[in-house]
Amino acid sequence: MIDRTWETKPLWSLVSEVRRVVDPECMSDPVIHYSIPSLDSTGGGSEESPDDIRSSKLRLRGGEVLISKLNPRKSRVTVAARSAGQDVVASTEFVAMLPSIRVHARYLMYVLLAENVRQELDSMVQSVTRSHQRVSPEQILRLKVALPPFEEQWRIVNFLDSATSRIDRQIEIGRRQIALLGERLHAKAAEATGRVTIRGSVVAGEWTPLQLRRVVEVITTGATPQGGAEGVWAEEDPAAIPWYTPSEMDDWMQLAPAMRYVPRDGRGEAKTTFRAGSVVLVCIGESIGKVTFLDHAATGNQQLTAIRPNSLIDGRFLAWQLWGAAGEIRDTSPFTRVRIINGSDLLAFPIMLPSRERQVEIRRALDAEKSRTMVGRDKIARFAAGLTERRQALITAAVTGQIDVTTARGVGVS
Repeated sequence: MIDRTWETKPLWSLVSEVRRVVDPECMSDPVIHYSIPSLDSTGGGSEESPDDIRSSKLRLRGGEVLISKLNPRKSRVTVAARSAGQDVVASTEFVAMLPSIRVHARYLMYVLLAENVRQELDSMVQSVTRSHQRVSPEQILRLKVALPPFEEQWRIVNFLDSATSRIDRQIEIGRRQIALLGERLHAKAAEATGRVTIRGSVVAGEWTPLQLRRVVEVITTGATPQGGAEGVWAEEDPAAIPWYTPSEMDDWMQLAPAMRYVPRDGRGEAKTTFRAGSVVLVCIGESIGKVTFLDHAATGNQQLTAIRPNSLIDGRFLAWQLWGAAGEIRDTSPFTRVRIINGSDLLAFPIMLPSRERQVEIRRALDAEKSRTMVGRDKIARFAAGLTERRQALITAAVTGQIDVTTARGVGVS
């Protein structure tokens, strides 16, 4: 530990919590809205119309440090920017704090991003489900903050701004590379499954254009177990089936482990079951058009629709074709407050159908192409994860005095 005259103060003594809320009808148009989705996707707030905001928000003036109460293991922390002529608001899932003159806002942001703080908050969570764990504002405000002199805070901020910017640029390059791999696979899926042909209104040889309804045996929409009590959910065991939401579906037809399970019998039984071999499609919300293929029985919320194919079509071939047509599927939903693909529009969606043998040949080729692509994607993702760990280690070392930011020497600096 580098010798410094640092104080240790409770967070509540260094900030004023912002609690004033504002209703959407009282906001300027547009408004800068700090939400968890915007922070995850852009690292900050997003410009939105108040018409798209459906609940009261914290009113900010800019300069507040925001930390999410939800799932603190994910370390969602930022400083709200000032915006001349526009209202700035934040989701009530954040604790908003206005720093006193003793602490630099960005220094405090880095303190709250440090690994020791992340672990401490994660140990305090209160929830029965890992997807919705929360800490209280009181727990956050009781955190102990290492407080160096203000000039030292400035040096730490300047060092971390520079160091993390370099790392963030490398991480962004990796994200773009992964996005390009996804676009390439999408293009191959669209071409191989006949989407390019159907978009050009040209019927090719053995391929038959028809509506989706012709290849559907059963179509099932998910549901949420009624009651809201803990008893409607089951533990992960052979007697329970996974209950999925769009958050478990990614943009690569991959399905993450379910956060919740429902019993097959008894209280809390799901009203609907998606059979193994079904193609699952998100038909409601911002994730509309996501596709996955189920190799096991499952169920899901009302945003998910399961298509059980009939004997005319191979299930994975259908999944690949719908995945390649994700943009077309999204375009069938009207631009309303909540985007929805209704059942009749989905069943009328045009698809291309080659022979059964050709379907199997195509989906095997696409499965193999996906496997090769995933090797490259995972390699890039591992490199990005290493950079993220490096970033976290630098932040933690700097705000706990383990490195001298003036000379950039000490623990965690190579």
